[in-house]
Amino acid sequence: MNDDLRQRVFLPIMMPLAVMVGFIGFAFALSRVLLAVPEAAATTIALAVAAYILVVAALVAAKPVITSRALAVGVTVACVAVLAAGTLAGAAGMRELHAEEEAATGEGGEGGEAPTGESAGNAFVAIDIEFEAAPEELPAGDTTIELINEGATLHNVTIDDLDPDEPVVEARPGETQSAQVQLEPGTYRYHCNVPGHEPTMNGEFTVPS
Repeated sequence: MNDDLRQRVFLPIMMPLAVMVGFIGFAFALSRVLLAVPEAAATTIALAVAAYILVVAALVAAKPVITSRALAVGVTVACVAVLAAGTLAGAAGMRELHAEEEAATGEGGEGGEAPTGESAGNAFVAIDIEFEAAPEELPAGDTTIELINEGATLHNVTIDDLDPDEPVVEARPGETQSAQVQLEPGTYRYHCNVPGHEPTMNGEFTVPS
């Protein structure tokens, strides 16, 4: 490569482009690795990569003169290792992230169990600013009402005919809460009384005689 081509094309255009492509490939491969291995291993690998980068940066800063070959070898070894690991991890596929989220938050409430039996039919499921699911009919007498909050804000179930201002049951994000109510036969209207939620979070259910 002659000096003119090197100065006009390679250094100002090709080298930055190659660095950018290499960085994108490195980041993508590292993300595949972190998504494929268990969570604890992903944390360890991420810390190890960060430490390696810091060590290389410290060596460069500490030595007034460092050969381009030595720097290239250090960077190339890291890139090749991560790219190879990323290729293998991409072929293996991602780990079950959904299962990890369920284990961390406890799907179906604080006890980590989904509603079953009678409570499953009496469950209100709140997400965003709507009830994704709600019972259309509840039994008369002492009844357990369950609120499953799958949204990102506080939600509650307030039954207008019992007390239009006092929630029957309330749950923070990710929680499942339940409460006992005494219901007589009839039709009941309900809503979430969190400010701004009532216009889209309301409905009615019946209690047969």
